[in-house]
Amino acid sequence: SEGFSQEYFAEFRNLAENGKVRRGAEPGHKDGWGIVLYDGKTPKYLAREPKSASADLKYLEVSEQLAKVKEGILLAHLRKATRNGGPPSVENTHPFVNGRWVFAHNGGIRRFNVKPRGLKGITDSERFFRLLTNRIEKSVSFEDALGWAVSFVRRNFDYSSLNFVLSNGNVLYAYRDCNEAENYYTMLYKRSKKEVVVSQEPLAGGGWKSIPNRNLAVVQKDMSVQIQPLQLH
Repeated sequence: SEGFSQEYFAEFRNLAENGKVRRGAEPGHKDGWGIVLYDGKTPKYLAREPKSASADLKYLEVSEQLAKVKEGILLAHLRKATRNGGPPSVENTHPFVNGRWVFAHNGGIRRFNVKPRGLKGITDSERFFRLLTNRIEKSVSFEDALGWAVSFVRRNFDYSSLNFVLSNGNVLYAYRDCNEAENYYTMLYKRSKKEVVVSQEPLAGGGWKSIPNRNLAVVQKDMSVQIQPLQLH
């Protein structure tokens, strides 16, 4: 059987130069790229580079490597640094990993000065990820932890978007939550018998469906997708 689609990876790389941005911003997402693949239930970085994927030959090497991988959960991210997120560096490059959890985010949380346990970089994105995974350790379910974390941010901080994808190696979660620029902070998914792909922008043809704002998509290994509003605290 085939590995991960090279067409997706080629179009994804092009977004580093030409990906949609908010009005007035410089085109593209050139401030870093990263790819994490689960080896069983263990997440492993295939790359985490604080530069543009479009100018990095390592991206092509990783893409070719993934063409030979038959199955698995993969998270890939192209970074556009924000004032809240810090300069390009390895530590500030998505996806972030904490134990079995992997996380990638698009958006900004303004003046997000929390310092959760385990923080390694300075981005608002990693701060939210650590806040969430630390809460997961104390909660009865992922949905309960996410409801608490989102409620905490909404009550105390201003944000453009909390859009993220996250996995524990068994399930892929995709959450969409934006307060502004709703046409930019989209979250789409495409499902087939072979795979489910989640992306901010459509890749490789049609068939994409939108995740409504403030909804959580839960993707299981049997390729089923369940979308539900998040229960807040």
